[in-house]
Amino acid sequence: MVELVESSAEDASGFLKSQVQWLNELLEVISEAKWVVVMLADLQFHLSVITKVSGWEEAKKPSVELYDRAIALDPDHRHCYEDMKKKHV
Repeated sequence: MVELVESSAEDASGFLKSQVQWLNELLEVISEAKWVVVMLADLQFHLSVITKVSGWEEAKKPSVELYDRAIALDPDHRHCYEDMKKKHV
């Protein structure tokens, strides 16, 4: 992970894109996996910050939608997901 922090924005973006792709594929197989939804939301947000400097407001929408999905999957932890979502808005 230290290598990611010390890498260029392009390298970090490539790594995050590969992780997002992997999590999207996993989500297709295990659609009820809350941890996948939450990790994907977080990675989507970080990727949007790195790659969409001028349009990041629009780019963070998938992250917010994924947190809404996590709330629907796990209403008992609604407040936790809402807090995470607020950090990304």
